Amino acid sequence: MLISPTTLSTFTECPYKFKILYVDSRRPLFKPEYEFGRRVHAVIAEYYRLLPDDATPSDVPMVLGQAIKRVFGVVDEAVVRYLRGFESFERQRLSWHINPKPLAFEAEVRRGQLRGVVDAIFKRQGEIVVVDWKTGMARDPTMDDHLRIQGNVYMYLTGAREIYFIFVRYGTWHRLVYDEEYLRGVLSRFLEAYNKGDYRRREGPHCERCEVGLHCYFDRYGISWWEL
Repeated sequence: MLISPTTLSTFTECPYKFKILYVDSRRPLFKPEYEFGRRVHAVIAEYYRLLPDDATPSDVPMVLGQAIKRVFGVVDEAVVRYLRGFESFERQRLSWHINPKPLAFEAEVRRGQLRGVVDAIFKRQGEIVVVDWKTGMARDPTMDDHLRIQGNVYMYLTGAREIYFIFVRYGTWHRLVYDEEYLRGVLSRFLEAYNKGDYRRREGPHCERCEVGLHCYFDRYGISWWEL
């Protein structure tokens, strides 16, 4: 079984949700709208294609505007405002002597049983740096287990020692450094439960927004979809 950050964070949130999605292979009953986030990612990819090798912080607004126009057809001011956080981060990133263009963009990386799709991999003074953009319906900019798991898996896969999560909508970012002990603990708990088939429900505030909530409710009370 290949293990991704999404499967690990889903299990950490609720083992029963993991069972529904990844053991039973049942589909979520609703999914948030990701189209805008997908197009924002397309803008970022186009921005890096257009960015000169000798780019400076002052080049960022012009190149970003060109990328927005190529993806959306016009330089939409709403999109420009939405990407202010990305623009601010890029200005700072270039001043940190991180190579202008990523070594890899939206790259699928595997190592052992772990896999992940990394938004961007950069190099700074010989060290690998990972960057991940949170777009579309991204949650509030707080460092939670979802981000810790995702970040540590990405760093393990790439050999990076640090990752930056960029919350495009909020104009903020978080830096996380690699924590091998934390990742080992998450993997150990996951594999132990997975091998035992232990998928007990973990109830909490997340249940209110859970995309498999109806599956869970029907399972709890023995209701079949055919009875509706």
